[in-house]
Amino acid sequence: MVSHYLHDKEAPPSDILHWFADGAAIPRAFLLDWTNRILKENALTRGGALEIGADAIDLRRVEAPAMVISLKDDHVSAWQATYEGAKLLGGETQFLLGGSGHNAGVINPPAANKHGYWTNPRMPATPEAWMDTAIRHEGSWWPAWQQWLVRDGAERVKARKPKKEIEPAPGSYVRMT
Repeated sequence: MVSHYLHDKEAPPSDILHWFADGAAIPRAFLLDWTNRILKENALTRGGALEIGADAIDLRRVEAPAMVISLKDDHVSAWQATYEGAKLLGGETQFLLGGSGHNAGVINPPAANKHGYWTNPRMPATPEAWMDTAIRHEGSWWPAWQQWLVRDGAERVKARKPKKEIEPAPGSYVRMT
């Protein structure tokens, strides 16, 4: 990083740096709606306050088991906020905190043996209480996630049949400004 930024030298090839250069073409209307309803009003935290079309979204009605994975040094989504979000779900919820940041924490294959992660079988009232009683593990969180996916000897089920698409790809949102 020092050579790249301070000395203006070419950065070595990296998958993560390639991702950084891949900007998202987010339509203005969506971005404004997201900023106002999700970020400013925090509508997802109030059951039914966020509507998409005619559907009111209430995360408490999501009863499927969920493993919520967050990252300790994430600059986009603070882990304390994602922990609070995980508590909104209505089903069995497991929270896992990976080490590192937004990209390196996700792209953390077991062979790299980096960053570590924390788990806690409980979901205490505050993120601080969760961390105080969490267990730190070495290496990648990927194997823990894999174990969670196949827990209790759950059998694979056939994929559901896709529903009719709303409109052909790539979708009208691509042309919105």
